[in-house]
Amino acid sequence: MDAFRKDYLVFTSAGENARVHLWKKGAEPDFDVCIVNYSSVPGLHKSEADIYYQSKGSKLGNLQWVCRINPDLLNSYSAIWVADDDIVIDAASINRLFALHREKRLTLLQPAFSLRGKISHPITRRQLFTSIRYTNFVEITCPVVEPHFMQRFLEVYDPALVGFGIDWWMLNLLGPGDKVAISDIITCVNPFDIYKKDGQREILRLQSNEQRIKTWMAIKQKYQLQQFEKQELGCEYKNALALLYSLPGFVYDYLVGGSLRLLKKTGWVRGLQ
Repeated sequence: MDAFRKDYLVFTSAGENARVHLWKKGAEPDFDVCIVNYSSVPGLHKSEADIYYQSKGSKLGNLQWVCRINPDLLNSYSAIWVADDDIVIDAASINRLFALHREKRLTLLQPAFSLRGKISHPITRRQLFTSIRYTNFVEITCPVVEPHFMQRFLEVYDPALVGFGIDWWMLNLLGPGDKVAISDIITCVNPFDIYKKDGQREILRLQSNEQRIKTWMAIKQKYQLQQFEKQELGCEYKNALALLYSLPGFVYDYLVGGSLRLLKKTGWVRGLQ
């Protein structure tokens, strides 16, 4: 590894709704940040990046492109966090996420999602009593990935698939020795769409929901990929001190997230998913 490089890499494809400025705050980062600016604003977020490119495209499509022009990139790091650009998390939490990935010798690890943001799959929602849950599923939003596994996936990945279905494709490549987990002590917020600049997900500018589902169904059939029941296969519980420490934050998440969802049901707030 080059002397100027850290042990870990954070990768994102960032636009005008990005929160990448938060990712190096709160602690000295144990990671480099690679940003591909997909916006039309030259140099956007360049000051936050250790490695910087500009290219239109999706997160995984841009990562695949970067690895083609820089084939040694992934092998230079112990793990890579592939994150949506608007994830709310700080450097201290990202450092801990990488450390946990290494400690548990995981293939895939994601931080659980706070109720203050979007929850697409119930299994990814933050839990109070557990510190880590071993699962057969993580969401493609922000997983930490073992570099050799990431490289293997990028070799078969078709960038026509944007968002929906990518996690299933990745999970279909797992072997018997691969371990997948969700951390409940290291969490993040996946912001609601109402907090975006125009209230709309950027991915919809690449493909509509209908087109993304149609593309996934075609690729699923072509490669004989499977969608399966999401399961928790085991867990580790917090000790009493860790549970006490996490309780105020969990209650805050529950109250704020619950209030936002109640406002959505009553029609006071739109743009929640």
